[in-house]
Amino acid sequence: MELLRKLVERFPEAQGSRRLLAMTESQSDFRKEVEQHFLKALETDPDDVELRHRLATYYRRSRMTGRAMTQLRLVLSTDPGHAGAWRDLGELEAGEGRRRGR
Repeated sequence: MELLRKLVERFPEAQGSRRLLAMTESQSDFRKEVEQHFLKALETDPDDVELRHRLATYYRRSRMTGRAMTQLRLVLSTDPGHAGAWRDLGELEAGEGRRRGR
């Protein structure tokens, strides 16, 4: 991890390293700098559906439902057949409906 952080710091344009760092660090609790790695990598390649789906999962685990749903919708706008995004979005929408129905 430390090597990836140093690579990204020294070579900010190294998107492959930034992508790998974001995906690896997304296993941790929410941290703003991890979110920034995702967003910077997605600026370079906004159609990277797997990275965007991983960001949605990161938001979801951090209980940032609105952000997760936005990212999942972006995944589906690029890849309408992305089964994981459909599943996750359906679960989040069902959860939102249950909360509204209380």
